[in-house]
Amino acid sequence: MTNLNEEYYLLYPDLNPAYPMIIAELDGNFIDRPVINGVDLDIYLDEPKPRKPQYVDYHSSGSVPVISRSFADVLQPLDIYGTQILQGTTGDVIDDLKLDYYLLHVHHLINCLDLKGSDIDYDKTLNLVDDVRSFTLDSARLAKLPEEQRLIFVVREYPIFYIFHQSIVDIVERADLKGMRFIPVKKWNDNAHFK
Repeated sequence: MTNLNEEYYLLYPDLNPAYPMIIAELDGNFIDRPVINGVDLDIYLDEPKPRKPQYVDYHSSGSVPVISRSFADVLQPLDIYGTQILQGTTGDVIDDLKLDYYLLHVHHLINCLDLKGSDIDYDKTLNLVDDVRSFTLDSARLAKLPEEQRLIFVVREYPIFYIFHQSIVDIVERADLKGMRFIPVKKWNDNAHFK
């Protein structure tokens, strides 16, 4: 069995204090389903705000990917299974700053966390992972899905993990977008994004 962990990455913002955190909030619960037309998408600045903010191609607050038009233009023609690129409709980023930002809405969640091979805290009462120090994806579970259905997905057991396949990482990196970095799953730990 191939270790598919070698093919996957997590997306994080660059460590630049001038890059503000930006929040995207949908009007409704769409965590594991596509968004229907006509839903408001608020995109707004989170605290703390930098004194001289620089707006780049990728921002987030928490883990929700807020992307620029340039980033959207890279992903849109790929028509990636389980994803939508949704344009912001309201919020200070849209209304006051007049910036063009989008939510990369990933509604494809996969049960694929290797619970035994990961360093996690699991709440049996709530039946969910509530802390992750390092993790491994379950290659056997992932391999049951065709690759085109696991190019970008969210780990269902810990839905702050947005996972990108190497082929998508290569395309994004060739586009020379600013404000992001990819951390390999096999090198990720709870301090990796601070390095």
